[in-house]
Amino acid sequence: MFWRWLKEKLSERGWSPQQLAEIAGLERSHVYKLLSPEYQQQPRRQTVVRIASALNVPISEAMRAAGYDASATFIYDTNDLIAETASLLREVPENQYADAIRYLRRQLDTARELFVKQDE
Repeated sequence: MFWRWLKEKLSERGWSPQQLAEIAGLERSHVYKLLSPEYQQQPRRQTVVRIASALNVPISEAMRAAGYDASATFIYDTNDLIAETASLLREVPENQYADAIRYLRRQLDTARELFVKQDE
């Protein structure tokens, strides 16, 4: 059950649902729904990816918790990713920009490694 997994992850970090919503870029009400045992809908893959990134856990772990086949290849619209990245970078304060770029490069390197492993 995704709600149980998510509740456990928040508890491990001492995070509130509001903190997760802010970090993951989700509506607070949606995070509360995802934490409810009564909410029976499977979260969208994009939502699961955002939550995994915010929690800094493997996407495959979050996907399994949400009931998806974690070995499936997920295809993203490159233009959407570029636009979202550019938008987020515009929000970074000037004194933190270099750190943000270094972080982004590490994330891209990790993504490349994952895709290479999947193609082998």
